[in-house]
Amino acid sequence: MTRSAPSTDDAAPSDRRKSVLFCWACAHASTIDGDWIRRSSDGVVEYVCPVCDTTIDERPGHERTDGGPRRPVPSR
Repeated sequence: MTRSAPSTDDAAPSDRRKSVLFCWACAHASTIDGDWIRRSSDGVVEYVCPVCDTTIDERPGHERTDGGPRRPVPSR
């Protein structure tokens, strides 16, 4: 079996764009660490659209610090 040469899409991790989230209700788009409103409660973080206030995702309520262990995200 032969392998094809890597494409230009196989950039080093530091060269890749961050994940982009899209609001299904109004089509707003931003990176995961962009302008989404984050609401934390009961160990879950909700990502809410800043344009139309639609909750687009829920994730476990932990956030990484610089190389350190995971810790709960404080409620706002």
